[in-house]
Amino acid sequence: MYMLRVRYRYVVFHSSYDIKHQHVIKWVQYIYFIKGVYVVLCL
Repeated sequence: MYMLRVRYRYVVFHSSYDIKHQHVIKWVQYIYFIKGVYVVLCL
């Protein structure tokens, strides 16, 4: 939910910045997803 709010803020106020750094944002989200899966599998 928090990430969606941040994402929305990026889209509204920093659309040009968001376009330039979209791959970075995607990589961060991907890394967090992998970490979450890893934690679930380890538990």
